[in-house]
This record gives sequence, C-alpha cells and structure tokens, in this order.
Amino acid sequence: MKKQSDFSRLMGYAGRYRVFTYASWVLSAISALTALVPFLYIWMILRDVLAAAPDYAQAVNIPHYGWMAVLFAVLSYLIYIAALMCSHLSAFRVATNLRLAVSEHTISFVFQNSRLLKGSILDNVRLGRPQATEAEVLAALKAAQCMDIVEKFPAGIHTVIGTKGVYLSGGEQQRIAIARAMLKNAPILILDEATAFADPDNEAKVQAAFARLAKGKTVLMIAHRLSTVANADCIYVVQDGQIAESGTKDELCAQNGLFARMWQEYQASVQWKVAKEG
Repeated sequence: MKKQSDFSRLMGYAGRYRVFTYASWVLSAISALTALVPFLYIWMILRDVLAAAPDYAQAVNIPHYGWMAVLFAVLSYLIYIAALMCSHLSAFRVATNLRLAVSEHTISFVFQNSRLLKGSILDNVRLGRPQATEAEVLAALKAAQCMDIVEKFPAGIHTVIGTKGVYLSGGEQQRIAIARAMLKNAPILILDEATAFADPDNEAKVQAAFARLAKGKTVLMIAHRLSTVANADCIYVVQDGQIAESGTKDELCAQNGLFARMWQEYQASVQWKVAKEG
C-alpha cells in the first residue's frame, strides 16, 4: 500500500473545505498576474508621453491608461483578499479537525451517566478503539472488573444490551464505560461523577477498575463522594464557582476548613451506616 504523503494527510483534515485551499491557489495566481497589468499601462503612458514630446497634448490616452492601471491594481488587491479568506477558511478547518483528532487519541472520558448504545457489549467497548480485536476487548473488560457481567449472559460479550430483558445497573454500565476507556488507553483521563450511580455492590469494583485505569495517566476527577478523591495528588474544593481550598486530603483536613468539615461528616455517615448494618 502506497504511503500517504504529508500533504494528502493535511488535506484530509481539511475535509470538504479543501476546495477553499485550491481556490486560494487559483486566486493567488490570478492576483499575481493581475498585479502586472498596471505596469503595462504605466509603460503605455510613458510610451505615449515620449512619443508626443514636446507636444504632450497629443497624448490623449494617458487618462484612460491611468484609470485602467488603478482599476487593475484595486482588482488585484481584492482578488488577493479573496485568496486570503479562502486559505484561512481551510486553515481554520484543518486546525479544528487536528485538535479534535488529537483530543480523540489523547483524552478518555467516563461520565456520570454513561449510557450504552443498543448493541453488544463487544461493540460498546470497541467504541474506544474500533480496530481492537475481540481478545483485546476481553482483556479490557477483565481489567475493568466486568467479567461477572459478561459471564452472567449466555452470549457473553456478544450479548445485545437493551433487548429481551437484558439491562445493566448504573454501576455495571459504569464498568463497561471504564472498559471502553481502558481499551482506548489515552494518556489523559477525565472522570465526571463516574461513581455517582454505582450501588454499594458495584462501587468497590468501580473503584478497583479506576485504580487500574489511572496507572501512568493524568487523571482529572470531578466528584462529590469524598472517598473517590481521597488518594488524589491534589484536591480542589469548589464553592460558589470558586476554588476555596486545595491540597492533599491530609493537608486539607489539617486546615480544618470546608473539606475537613465535609470529611468529618462523611466519616460520621460511614460509621452510622456500619452501626446500622451491624
């Protein structure tokens, strides 16, 4: 297979806007040629002046030549502006698509409500990397603590979600979404309230999956559950749209501020729950 040139790849990012690139080339060439016409009329003015000297009144075409020189100079400038507009339209599209392509390969997301497509478990996980093999998908599912989900269905990873009574809980859907992010294996991971819908039985498995997923990656986690962010390198406490505090869990607890109060309330609720269950 012939290797695609850098120019072809760049034009691929331009998409249908590549026509503006080609248009800018044509318009630039026309502008350059048009810019030469005023010099032709200037030469004609000089020719008529020299031919009519010393009776310059006979050089009756000089005003006409002068206006034509101005007309073509202005026309050349306008065509040049049009060429610039076309090239910028294409360049902006290339820049936008490049940013999207980079983010597609460098950032993974797991959201609060990770709705799955009405398709097989295999297809849902493979959205992270469409060219992945079935074995790679299974490895991602295993790493995301999803094998109990797969094994409870006779069709395994080929089970179609959302049909014939096949439904997953919020926590199970989160784990499938984590498997998708694991398969993509992007260096930057954004978790937005990713454990919000996890039931107690699933939360421990979701947390274990997060621990494996976050290894060697930059992780940005948005969460209300304090247990989710307890091991973060830096915690930012947001209040009324402003960062109120920042630091590790131990540093924030030592400050005896907003986070410390929330952590005490969280610990009290956990102890109350344990006492109630006991």
